[in-house]
Amino acid sequence: MNQLPCASHPGNHSNDNTAANAALPPASDDGFAASVIQEISVLGEASLQQGARMLVMRELLRSLCSHLPASTRTAVTIAFRLSVEDLMAKTDDHPMPDSFHTALLSEVNGYLDCLR
Repeated sequence: MNQLPCASHPGNHSNDNTAANAALPPASDDGFAASVIQEISVLGEASLQQGARMLVMRELLRSLCSHLPASTRTAVTIAFRLSVEDLMAKTDDHPMPDSFHTALLSEVNGYLDCLR
């Protein structure tokens, strides 16, 4: 059986693992570290922007819900509960982390409170 040369193997005295190391940037590569930091920053900024958009939509929906006539709120509550049940059934087929379910139920309960 042929074995690939390995620098740590006692029978291999070659230190030429250039091909294996070519795919990985050196640990001290400041360009790589800066690139990772930049990616994290961009993702963090996008998350903040998305969070701000969601807060605005939530407040708009809560304001709209609070000004609906009682009969409309009742109909919306029934439709909303059915939609949420359907959504939760779909997430049963595709398991999601507990944090997803916690956030989902928190938002649902907040809107249901507004519709009362």
